[in-house]
Amino acid sequence: MYFHPYEYGDPYKKKTCLWGNFNPPGKWRPIQPINSKSNANAIDAYIQHVKGEKLTKEERSSLRSITPPNFAKAFFEANQHLTFKFKEVKTPIPPTPKGVGILGEFL
Repeated sequence: MYFHPYEYGDPYKKKTCLWGNFNPPGKWRPIQPINSKSNANAIDAYIQHVKGEKLTKEERSSLRSITPPNFAKAFFEANQHLTFKFKEVKTPIPPTPKGVGILGEFL
């Protein structure tokens, strides 16, 4: 399944692909996406120009990775009735090097 956030009411393009066993949500509240030079710049235009925020590279990466809220709601509503069976996998956890936190930052 491919989708753009604007198909669910968030005003930017960012083609995203999902795969797996789920019910694809119906497109609801599609709106016209904001203008940008390319698909790659659409979310940047939304964040920087519409919201008026200037971002560092790390902040930009973090915000680009967030699931669009309207899509998340539509996906939940389309799949909330499903039950999933998880298989427990026992994998040894390697030790964390001293001074390194979960995200690789020094404490």
